[in-house]
Amino acid sequence: MKRTSLFCCFVLLLTNAMGQYNIKRNNVWAFGNHQGLDFNGGAPVAVSTGTYAWEGCASVCDTAGHLLFTTEGKHVWDRFGVLMPSGTLLQPFETISTTQAAVIVPVPGNIDQYYIFSLQNREDISTGDTLVSRLGYSVVDMSLNGGLGAVVGSGKFLRGKLSEKMTAVPGTNCNIWLIVHNYIDSTANMPSFYAYNITAAGIDTTPVVSLGGAFSGYYSYMYGVMKASPDGTRLAVANFWSWGTNGCELFDFDATTGMITGRRLVDTLAQTMGLAFSPDGKKLYSANTSVGTLYQYDLTAPSIPSSRYLVAAHSPTAAFSDLSLGPDGKIYLASFTSNLHLARISSPNVAGASCSYYADAISVPPTPGTYGMPNVVVDPHFPLSGATASISVQGTHDTTLGSTVTLTATVAASGSYMIVWRNHGVPFDTTTTPAVTYIKSAGTDTITAQLFSASSSCYYPVSSGAHFVTEKPAGITDRPLATCRLYPSPTTGTLLLEGASGSTLELTDMLGRKAFQATATTDHETLQVSAVPAGLYMVRITSQDGTQIHTAIEKQ
Repeated sequence: MKRTSLFCCFVLLLTNAMGQYNIKRNNVWAFGNHQGLDFNGGAPVAVSTGTYAWEGCASVCDTAGHLLFTTEGKHVWDRFGVLMPSGTLLQPFETISTTQAAVIVPVPGNIDQYYIFSLQNREDISTGDTLVSRLGYSVVDMSLNGGLGAVVGSGKFLRGKLSEKMTAVPGTNCNIWLIVHNYIDSTANMPSFYAYNITAAGIDTTPVVSLGGAFSGYYSYMYGVMKASPDGTRLAVANFWSWGTNGCELFDFDATTGMITGRRLVDTLAQTMGLAFSPDGKKLYSANTSVGTLYQYDLTAPSIPSSRYLVAAHSPTAAFSDLSLGPDGKIYLASFTSNLHLARISSPNVAGASCSYYADAISVPPTPGTYGMPNVVVDPHFPLSGATASISVQGTHDTTLGSTVTLTATVAASGSYMIVWRNHGVPFDTTTTPAVTYIKSAGTDTITAQLFSASSSCYYPVSSGAHFVTEKPAGITDRPLATCRLYPSPTTGTLLLEGASGSTLELTDMLGRKAFQATATTDHETLQVSAVPAGLYMVRITSQDGTQIHTAIEKQ
């Protein structure tokens, strides 16, 4: 029988591209021994993830905040915690104890691919490797493996003899800068920054080199993190340990040229490991590992070292390791000795005690503590109007196998745009006009359209598109929805499926990716979907005789 299309339209407010810490790509963190935080509901909730990392790690979400994959630089796990195809041994070196082991960078101009940059841990020097620490990269393609992703390139080498610091900062011309730092070895070499320009054309393997600071001593700059301010204009660099000066420095970063200048001393405290900027970029927090202290600095003060304020002090047995600014504007602190809680700074823009530090703010799964927190994910910058953008899809579908199906999108967006069309999460066309055609395949097609705003050659996802369900092929008929019942919607974690014993239920997100599947064994089945990210999902219930029912539910 003929059926008309069912569609839902979603509108996403465009956000200021400078607020990189607030983009939804960072809404799920994965770190430590399968630990994680989900910020999609506002307040973070502890979740279990696939990641196993002693120190540095990274995770990335799509633009709606749904987890895509996680990594510690040597392995990559999909959103269900399963190793991706070719997702083991990304590099021929170890990363498990690297301070900042991994950075994930969306490939500019390619909406499905991501770079994973990996840094070797210094301990590999015991193997005789004279290039410790090495920088390498891999590529993940999320259009493969049914939308769960696969590694399509790994083991690529960029540079050696680096420290364990690494971060990414958006550029000003549809590009991203990957920034690393060397360490002072036995030759008393100069401390240096290396900024690699990443564009739609690829990675420029000749970096922009800048003077990397004034600390001296063998192994200076080897350990400790490097963090960028939320607006991308400054870098803070921690020097955790060396036979020389320790502490923290502040630099200016030019996102147009990649040059790093304007060195200022923050402090010369020993054991400075973790750093985090406040959301407004005016405060810097530092954690002193093995000492157990947490300090705040006023970066607008005439003398930054004199502005030091002791926020918290613990015994060395409960020492801090790294800090990270969350999508909610709060800073979270990890400890390598605590396995039950993360600490939190609730008002990091505020000076002194009013920054509101809480030692046991977030309960996490009771697994061994972690040194590291995930590196932030950034997107390329380009001008955005600040208006809303939306997309919906219309069309009546001829269900004859092999026939041509025409879809037309209604787009509300200023300027140039691009639409990526997918069937069951797999891209089949990219258009800069509203219409698309494709050849009907067997069974029920799940079509999604994702809208991207364009500036020059830079495309940025601004709306998660519309979900469209075609008619099923002849011979499959619908059972009236009244014969079974699925509720409640919205749900926070539990679905009840009645009158469908033996049927299979499948949830598909707005990009056509399978998020959940289960088979009912009774006519009163309770399904736990608490691990499914918040959002709207299409539901397909298939009985044992092939009868299908289609509906939708909302997960909060």
